[in-house]
Amino acid sequence: MWGASEGVPRVRLGMRLVRRLLWGGVAALWLSAFAHAQPRGTLFEMPGAFQELTRPQTLPGSFVTPLSDEELVVGLRRGGTTRAYPLRVLGDHRVINDDLAGPVTVTWDVDSGMARALVPQVGPQLLTLRFQGWYLGVMVLRDLETGSLWSPLTGYCLAGRLRGTQLATVPVFVGRWADWRQRAPESEVPNVDYTTGYRTSYPRETLQLSPQATRSLGAVDDRLAPETRVVGVVLGGMAKAWPLAGLNNCQLDRLGDRRLVVCRSPDGGLTAFEPRVGGKSLELGVVEIDGRSQLLGSDGTLVDPSGQITVGLLAGTDLPAVDIVETRWSAWSSYYPNTLIEGLPGAATGTSPPVLLPAPVLAPSETPDSRRIVPRRERRDQRRRQMRRGE
Repeated sequence: MWGASEGVPRVRLGMRLVRRLLWGGVAALWLSAFAHAQPRGTLFEMPGAFQELTRPQTLPGSFVTPLSDEELVVGLRRGGTTRAYPLRVLGDHRVINDDLAGPVTVTWDVDSGMARALVPQVGPQLLTLRFQGWYLGVMVLRDLETGSLWSPLTGYCLAGRLRGTQLATVPVFVGRWADWRQRAPESEVPNVDYTTGYRTSYPRETLQLSPQATRSLGAVDDRLAPETRVVGVVLGGMAKAWPLAGLNNCQLDRLGDRRLVVCRSPDGGLTAFEPRVGGKSLELGVVEIDGRSQLLGSDGTLVDPSGQITVGLLAGTDLPAVDIVETRWSAWSSYYPNTLIEGLPGAATGTSPPVLLPAPVLAPSETPDSRRIVPRRERRDQRRRQMRRGE
């Protein structure tokens, strides 16, 4: 009897210890996820610091002699039209509002080395976007129609009347003019004064953030060095980043229950797409053909790294494209704090709810251009009315 009664407190003590260990592990995971999910930063506004370029006249790229083969450009293809925007032009303007088979806003964030092309339209409402400042180390835009603030990285409206709305994006190519010209020989370029109007070159990326971007930046996820170049994708509500140095040719991956192909071509072009047609998945494997990565299906279907079926019954069909972006780790992890990282297991879940500014940053019916200074007499009369009402 004594041995049995002595065992009870030992069992209870053991159960308490187990519970404490379990709760400690849960708490550690929760705190880790909470830390990844709580970006900190400041909205640093500097409207008018850069003047956007609006619908510039264009001419065939072959006519622009100052453009050398090594010139860095942002290339777009939309609706059968191709256009290239030299970085030295985008770097001075940061924003170009153009028309490529419909309105498109091309942006270049010098601090994060990130190019994005947004479709500036919400329903029937067309938007005119311009540079506004920085948030979380990345440039932000403001539309003139509603005064709302937008992130070109995610496409989401950060604050204002359209808060939480996301703009569609257009895939971009960032690389040498010679490489883009091989992809799109008929490409046009803005007809601007390249000789004296702009500097002769612009860097692909900067080693350090500008003081303004730094002031807007919060704590950076320490899983990678802040300046690490990454390729980021969001699919099915999950985000993942691949360190650029380790991404070559094509890789097959999966985010949640969605399959994914991410490709980086020798000329630096990036593409991502889902291997499916009409709801049917394609079983693909990476093969080398003439020194170039291709994706071969079990039925003989051949898919180009661009995401187009080149051989097979469905030749000429484009597979569903997935938005892809190259940027600094400090930028990607600030806007996708729960992002997964290729080759780096951890507690991150990959879930990607939009990072927005606390609401309301702007008064409900107020935009920066509609604010007015209340005259002294009006303020005095308002105070008198409040005193009479006993407020």
